[in-house]
Amino acid sequence: MTHTHDDSQAWDLPRSIGVSAIIVGGISFAAGYFFSSGNLGPLLGIFVTGPVGVLVGALWGCVRYAKRKAGPWESALWEWVVRIWMVTLLCTWLFWVDGVTDVVILSGLAVQVLILCASAFLLYHRGMSIWQPRMVRKCGPIVLVMMALILLMTLFPPVTRPPWEPVDSSASATLPMVAFILSPHFDTSQQFPHFVVNMPLRAFEWFAVLLGGTLGCILIARRLKSGSSPQIAEEMK
Repeated sequence: MTHTHDDSQAWDLPRSIGVSAIIVGGISFAAGYFFSSGNLGPLLGIFVTGPVGVLVGALWGCVRYAKRKAGPWESALWEWVVRIWMVTLLCTWLFWVDGVTDVVILSGLAVQVLILCASAFLLYHRGMSIWQPRMVRKCGPIVLVMMALILLMTLFPPVTRPPWEPVDSSASATLPMVAFILSPHFDTSQQFPHFVVNMPLRAFEWFAVLLGGTLGCILIARRLKSGSSPQIAEEMK
């Protein structure tokens, strides 16, 4: 028996993602808005737990859909996973501001870890790997490496001295190249930080990883397309 996939089935994927994002995002928003202590509780729900919950819910929707209905729509599934990852990177970038709390930083890191684990599950799980298009099977490991590298760069960002610190300060003489993101030297709540994230260098690192991975996937796609039979070329679409 052959299984056909019409437009109504194609809609199942975004619907699954949307419903999961609304459910988890709503719960996370309520938790941050109503149950956090302090005057910043509502802001935590609006700007942190709510968006993080939406991203986690959307990712959960992708995995739930893949487990329930694996098939030719796996290409569209991977497009959604990459979109969620890119939005997560944007949120992680915006989260890093002066005075940000450890909870906010850990939230962005946690979503990156979940996306990396979910991507590895979708790519290598025995029940799903057979449905992966050839292009996904070849480029999937590159995407996983990109995710892991950016996660590592998020954990250990490049640092520079604060702009208000004198150039000849003794702290500058011992300035490390990178530092753990939760290092007390970043803390601004009780003191002036000893160093801050070097945002231009961090942007260059992320851009280099994304560019290198994208170029690698493009080269693989061209090689597969030039050396493949018409049937394999059809599988890549």
